[in-house]
Amino acid sequence: MKNINYLKRRNNSVHVGLDVFIYREDDQYLAYAPALDIFGYGNTTDDAKRTFTNELEIYLDHTIKDQTLEADLKNLGWKKRFYQKSAYKSPDIEEIKKKSLPLLNIDQNTLVECFKKAISIAV
Repeated sequence: MKNINYLKRRNNSVHVGLDVFIYREDDQYLAYAPALDIFGYGNTTDDAKRTFTNELEIYLDHTIKDQTLEADLKNLGWKKRFYQKSAYKSPDIEEIKKKSLPLLNIDQNTLVECFKKAISIAV
């Protein structure tokens, strides 16, 4: 899976693109974006995607209002893109795997789906 994780701030909005893995754990489905360490869950894959989107919006809203987004991205290994002042790129998936216990536990037996999630929110 090619790493396309990004976050861009433009005018009055934030645009985010993330790799998301859906996997099964016991009787639940989990949607996990290792680049931001955010989870969603549910009884179906659609429920997991829905709660993931909600959690992502809460995360962005909270870190933007508290002015901690940049520090949090830095702690997660994200870097500013040198040619865009308000754009960030996550570490590549191999770097994330070294630090992400949930990602290490996903295997072919539990992995259900991988998808790209893009979201824009007003700030």
